[in-house]
Amino acid sequence: WTLIQPYNASYYDGRPADLRALWGLAHTTNPSRAKAWVEPQGTSGMYMQGECYKDDNGTVWAALYDNTVYPASVMPNYWTIATDTKE
Repeated sequence: WTLIQPYNASYYDGRPADLRALWGLAHTTNPSRAKAWVEPQGTSGMYMQGECYKDDNGTVWAALYDNTVYPASVMPNYWTIATDTKE
């Protein structure tokens, strides 16, 4: 997670996933560190080219284009199966 807007934690109770107006997703480009798909909200959490997610079957997908907002199951032409080239 990446902080979008500073805030006083004593006024907001919850985790970053519950405070999406304050926190945005920070996706990885490393396939071995890919996390499950999380639905973007507005411009927060969109997948940029090369960023990865892992689907329910364990397949890791890498975005082919910036600003991708749907998973490979919905928009397969926007994704490619990721290969781990990082050491």
